[in-house]
Formats: sequence, structure tokens, C-alpha cells
Amino acid sequence: MKTIRYISYHEFGDMMRRLIGEVWDFQPTHIYSPPRGGLPIGVHLSHHLGNIPFLSGTGFPNFPLSLKEALSMRVLFADDIVDHGRTLERFVEQTIPYHNYWGLCFMSCSLLVKPGARIKPDLWIETVPDSEWIVFPWEDPVAAEKEEKEYQNY
Repeated sequence: MKTIRYISYHEFGDMMRRLIGEVWDFQPTHIYSPPRGGLPIGVHLSHHLGNIPFLSGTGFPNFPLSLKEALSMRVLFADDIVDHGRTLERFVEQTIPYHNYWGLCFMSCSLLVKPGARIKPDLWIETVPDSEWIVFPWEDPVAAEKEEKEYQNY
């Protein structure tokens, strides 16, 4: 049985300040955040790191030729939580050719990580027990509880 942990906006703000401090030295030129959970984190990071371009989509976006030529591109993958690690794992698999063939630089980050995740991001703010279901402040608590039950069957 999972316990539910509700993250407040205040707690989210504290985590984001710490995350911004951690990724600042990476100097990303672009941010990619997977929908849905990653969107608030990605937009927040984009705004606080100088309005750098924000990429989103269900799979890692294909770069237009002009971006493929921009070898100084530094992409930051940002998500709210790495639970099982499936999303981050897909990101890594899909970006290997960009890294290997074009030398593009990637870094991954997350606010929260669970110990049971198959893959961990390069950096994260807090490790939470596998037994916790996290509800962020922008989520509807009733819908989040229903989603948690569906997620367990995934």
C-alpha cells in the first residue's frame, strides 16, 4: 500500500531553487521536459535560467537540421519525479545518436527519485521511498489518487 505525500507550493519552490543552483553550471541552451509532470519543472527552469528554449513532446523531439549543426547545444532533461525510470530511459536511448554522432551535450535532472528506479538522472534533489505516491501542488488530489491506482496496474 502506497502512502500519499502532498508537496506544497512552498516546498516545490524550495526544491526548484536548489535544482536551479545545481544545473546553473551546466549552462543549458535548451530544456526538454516530458509531458505531463515535467512541464511545470521545465517551464520554471526555462524562465529562471534566462528564458532558454523549451522543448516538449511525448518522445524526444527530432532536431531540425539547423539545430543539428549547432554543436554547442546543451540539452537539459528535466522531470518532476523518476519513479520507475521508463521516461528517462527512453530519453537516454533516443539521444545516444545525437551525443555519439554530433557531440551534443545532455544532462538529466529531477526533483525526486525513487530508489527502485531502473535508471537515475545525473542529479536530483530528494530521494523518496518507493512506497510514496507524490502529489504535486498543481495536481488535483482526487484525480491523482485515481491515477495512482491506474499507475500500479501499468
